[in-house]
Amino acid sequence: GPEVFALSKAIQTWGIDCQSYGKHIFINNTDLSFGLKGHVVTINGLIAKKANHWMLGHEKPCSSLEILIQSNKLGVDFMTANKENLTEITSQWANSRKKLGALILDQSLIAGIGVAWGSEICHLAELRPDKTAREQNLSNLVPCMLGIRNYTQQLYVTLMLNGNLETNINAWFENLYAA
Repeated sequence: GPEVFALSKAIQTWGIDCQSYGKHIFINNTDLSFGLKGHVVTINGLIAKKANHWMLGHEKPCSSLEILIQSNKLGVDFMTANKENLTEITSQWANSRKKLGALILDQSLIAGIGVAWGSEICHLAELRPDKTAREQNLSNLVPCMLGIRNYTQQLYVTLMLNGNLETNINAWFENLYAA
């Protein structure tokens, strides 16, 4: 989500073709997935490598971003989806018997919202993640999603790009994903 988006923007400043989608980074024909928890380190100020953790994502060859999206069955990208995309998806939830928290975290619907941001979105929208979507008024959900997304997008990219980029990446991701 927001952290991976900011990391991709930072890598792009090195002149490296890099794209983020949900919790994935597509770089040098490689899919770096951060799963539930991820950790990256920079090497020689030029590339980012994911430090592998058991059951916490993967690093695998991939020929295109489109194949990455299809093979992982990813929904719209949270960091680039427009209001209409999010409204269309969340309006389908109005009659769902699934818990709202499970819907928000389902990467096949909206890729890139993790537990922390899903909780924050629900809190701001005054919704309960542990109740079914149909039991709640979801009218405030999309504005809160966009608010959180826009705030984190601006804040994280600004934080990532201030100062020494390699130091910021290594320190920031270590802090974000400390055990």
